[in-house]
Amino acid sequence: MKGPFTMGETNKTIAEHVQDFLIYLRVERGSSSHSIKSFYNSLRVFEKYISREMGVISIKDITLTVLRKYLLYLEDERENSPTTRAHKISTLRSFFTYLVSESYIDQNPALKLSKPKCSKTLPVYLTPEECGRFLQVVDNNLPNALRDITIIKLFLFTGIRAGELISLKVMDVDLTRREIKVIGKGSKERILPLNTVITEQLTRYLEERPKVKTGALFLNYIHGGYRGINQEEVNILFRKYANIAGIKNKQVTPHKLRHTFASLLHQNDVNIVDLQQLLGHSNIVTTQMYTHTNVERLKRAVEKLPFKEARTKYNLKK
Repeated sequence: MKGPFTMGETNKTIAEHVQDFLIYLRVERGSSSHSIKSFYNSLRVFEKYISREMGVISIKDITLTVLRKYLLYLEDERENSPTTRAHKISTLRSFFTYLVSESYIDQNPALKLSKPKCSKTLPVYLTPEECGRFLQVVDNNLPNALRDITIIKLFLFTGIRAGELISLKVMDVDLTRREIKVIGKGSKERILPLNTVITEQLTRYLEERPKVKTGALFLNYIHGGYRGINQEEVNILFRKYANIAGIKNKQVTPHKLRHTFASLLHQNDVNIVDLQQLLGHSNIVTTQMYTHTNVERLKRAVEKLPFKEARTKYNLKK
């Protein structure tokens, strides 16, 4: 399959370079399938833009100016948000760094790109009442109801990532020790504790889970056989139950339940270091966004100001 790029004496197309890069991510970097798909989708947009605007060129002809024009295209024509553009810049930097390491180019033109300023929005999460509604709509009479409610509770009671959940094996669950082993970003292993609610839920699910050869914890029956559930199937079940629950002002996703897990724990005085370990954040700065959601805690904090006499002194009425 021909693409818009050729590479000097190698005559490699951009598609071939991208495929080589994706293999590198999987084999040498240990990237998850979710991350690899994200890289591919982002680079595919870049490839199509170059093909449309410049035709067949050498990868060495991709300059900083070319990349800046591409960013304008993302902003003006595709109307990408600052966050999306920043993500695409990160993808380009990684891709061109790989090409430098493989001696296809001498310098990385994406390193000088400035990322757009992204507004820092507070994480949106479900209230305890909304969580209750979301859990209650799973009809026990529906096919896969036990599987679905177990998946939802696992997100809500452990803060697990979607990619981590779909990769879970039965052998990763230790009900005796009340913990599960997950492989997070960068192939980092961590242990998640299980509270009483999710331990009981997993116990029941494992008792009724089909006895099949595949070791995947959560199964789907497709074309006459069982296989592990995938990301899109998880997204579909979330959309279905969120619609039934009538939660329309918040897009209920697996990641939204991760936000909910973290936000509600912090509101109940779980410290930031413990929260970092539970979420698997390599940098505590990432975890600190949840400190801004604890408004009630902040209200209690400002009540501790030593100005109680101010009401009388300045004749303030109750």
